[in-house]
Amino acid sequence: MDLAILDDGRCVGPNESGLLESLIEDLERISSTAEQAAKSLRDGASAGQVFEMLRPLARDTPPTATQRRTSPFLRMFANMGIHQLVNGDLPAVERWLETQAHLRRIRLQRVS
Repeated sequence: MDLAILDDGRCVGPNESGLLESLIEDLERISSTAEQAAKSLRDGASAGQVFEMLRPLARDTPPTATQRRTSPFLRMFANMGIHQLVNGDLPAVERWLETQAHLRRIRLQRVS
């Protein structure tokens, strides 16, 4: 096992694959995208405009020389957001996005 994340946010294991750093980066991107999308809805954005914010994260893009493959966590977040847009009303979507924006409060920390 390369990395284990305990329920209190502590991370143990060799982390040779760099999974911890990738997870932290993904949580930050999810949080910032959700925060931006929720703000956009408060400012009068349409469902289509929010969809355009989520769409790049929903794509399963192959890695390039400068960018890693779109992570399953980002795709899952984006697909859930698109599902919310299709099936919910905009106030419900905004509430869901605000909840997702608070993911940055999850503190993953490496222990020796």
